[in-house]
Amino acid sequence: MEGAEDTEVSLELPSLVRIYKSGRVERLKGNDVVPASGDSPSGVSSKDVTISPDVSARLFLPKVVDSGKKLPVLLYIHGGGFVIETPFSPTYHDYVGSLAAAANVVAVSVHYRLAPEHPLPAAYEDSWSALQWVASHAEGGGPEHWLTDHGDFKKIFMAGDSAGGNIIHDLAIRAGEEGALKAGVVEVVGSILIHPFFWGTHENEPKDEPEDVAGAWMKTFWKLVCPNSTVSDNLYTNPLAVEHSRLAWLAGKRVLVCLAERDFLTVWGRMYHDRLASSGYKGTVEILETKEEGHVFHLFNPDCENAREMLKRVVDFINLAFNLRTKNDAEEKTFSGAGEELSSGITVVTETKAKANEGEEIERWPHNRRRRKGRRWLSIATEVATIADRRGSTVTRGGRISPACSGSRSAQHSSSWSRSPIPTPAPLIKLTSQLTSFRVEP
Repeated sequence: MEGAEDTEVSLELPSLVRIYKSGRVERLKGNDVVPASGDSPSGVSSKDVTISPDVSARLFLPKVVDSGKKLPVLLYIHGGGFVIETPFSPTYHDYVGSLAAAANVVAVSVHYRLAPEHPLPAAYEDSWSALQWVASHAEGGGPEHWLTDHGDFKKIFMAGDSAGGNIIHDLAIRAGEEGALKAGVVEVVGSILIHPFFWGTHENEPKDEPEDVAGAWMKTFWKLVCPNSTVSDNLYTNPLAVEHSRLAWLAGKRVLVCLAERDFLTVWGRMYHDRLASSGYKGTVEILETKEEGHVFHLFNPDCENAREMLKRVVDFINLAFNLRTKNDAEEKTFSGAGEELSSGITVVTETKAKANEGEEIERWPHNRRRRKGRRWLSIATEVATIADRRGSTVTRGGRISPACSGSRSAQHSSSWSRSPIPTPAPLIKLTSQLTSFRVEP
């Protein structure tokens, strides 16, 4: 009987994960890993570190020309829908390494626990632990000499894509809370949210049939990663559910939201941008949108013109935020003007909270997006049609089927996700060259 259950699928999200009735979890992509290297053609070295029994990271150090010069520190959170990928995969090893080389930063790429074995908020808590670990190296503390010797902890940047972009939003709010980080010693200067995962319900959201198909897929997906909450009404997925007073405390002086025209999450990225820009946040909020591209296109095709241009814009944003150039020169080289379309097909829109405070009309993004009804939703419709879902079931502790997700949003719309302790994790899986299929025993 057990052998039959081990081959019978309970739930499948194509391209992401397959769950068997036995509790076995099979990840369908993002399983290949590459080793860290002492050097690379770009001059960036990398190595792996253990942060806690639950959290690890891959560090990237660019070629150090001036040993006396401290470099900005970049905390990077990978995407993958909270269920797949790792900093050790070729995709993220190459991307974060390229970013570290181009921006000349010490990068910390975080490996957090994945759902469904570890439902949310495990990924949020692990990422917060990683940020605190980075901050512990300020003033010469901490165990990692790459950080103590080369990191400038008054110039911390945070970036992430997709689910990682969503996690960055959470980290920025928590880091902005009074006393969360050591004032005057550790400072988050800015955040970059690349194609961030946000979702919810709102009167202005599209109401056409393809949107309903996407909504059905999203509900199934969310039940997998956080079974005791809904995707549409919690503080982490729905930016419109977050109180303005909390957004106003967002850490850093600058926020960059990167979007892609053909990404079905883009409408929510714009809503997030608007919500933050009108919240009382005293920094600068910017949008960088790429036309004719889909979700995380820069990871799938990093050598295309738009991916190279987006990398350059992200690097320029970091340099501007860290004042590594004079203000006028940096602004001239970074942005050709709010709302202007660049030759590569990237549109940049810059907004500041000062305008919103003064009651001035905020300049909106160009409304020239095509809806592409049906076409861009085809893959989602196909995925929804193939989902085999056993109602009320999901994999949590020990890879077994059971409901568990501390941190659901209350009916009273509480101001923060419950920070109750994470359930005791299953044993960590030893990193191998392939993590395609595995079983975690209790």
